[in-house]
Amino acid sequence: MLAGAPIRVFEAVTADGVEAMLPLCNGPGRFAPWRMPGAAEVFEPCDAVCRDAAAAAHLAQVLGAESRPIELARIPAASPLIPALREALKGRGLVSVRPATPSPTIALDPEWREPESQFNSRRRS
Repeated sequence: MLAGAPIRVFEAVTADGVEAMLPLCNGPGRFAPWRMPGAAEVFEPCDAVCRDAAAAAHLAQVLGAESRPIELARIPAASPLIPALREALKGRGLVSVRPATPSPTIALDPEWREPESQFNSRRRS
């Protein structure tokens, strides 16, 4: 799906080790933005892995130093990276949040241990 696309893991590193990371890929061309792998292809949500809000702020500084544009589609609105990016990019970049349609889900209770029992005989056949 992303064959040949450069993938880079952006990391916030301290003396204690990696405290935050975010994998991003980009398309061909000098100005192609870094983006989340899979966001365009399968519309999957993705987020940075951060130890805490301070780690998110450190990662936002790392991302803010990048010269190539960054597009973070399908990141959860409650992600600690969003306010950290707003602070890190103050006056230098645009951080906009738009509501997105949620991903469909099915609540699986214990009855779903045998999924066939949830369907009538016609559906099972």
